[in-house]
Amino acid sequence: MSVLKNALQAVDGRGRIKIDTSEDEAHVYVQIDDTGRGIPTEELDAIFDFGFRADSRVKLGAGLVTAYRIVQEHGGEIQIESQVGEGTQVRIALPKRNQRIAAA
Repeated sequence: MSVLKNALQAVDGRGRIKIDTSEDEAHVYVQIDDTGRGIPTEELDAIFDFGFRADSRVKLGAGLVTAYRIVQEHGGEIQIESQVGEGTQVRIALPKRNQRIAAA
C-alpha cells in the first residue's frame, strides 16, 4: 500500500499509475509504474532508509521501510528503477508457498 501511496504523491494528480500482476512457477509479481517526477539516481540507494524524503512533497519515510521489511520477511524482494522526469517502476517479487496440507 505504501508503494502505491508514494506513486500517487509522485504523479501529483497529473500523471498515470499502472499496476500489473504476474506469476511464474516460483514467484508472484506486483509491478507499479508511475509517470511521476522520478527519483534521482543518487537517492535510489537511500529510499529504504527510515525517514528518507526525496523532497518536501514526497515522503517515503516509514511506510516504504515497513513494506521493504515485510517483503523481505516473506522471502521476497523489491526492485526500483526510476528516471527523473519520467517516472518510477517498482517490482515486488514474492515466493509462492506450497499450498498442500500434509495428510494426518
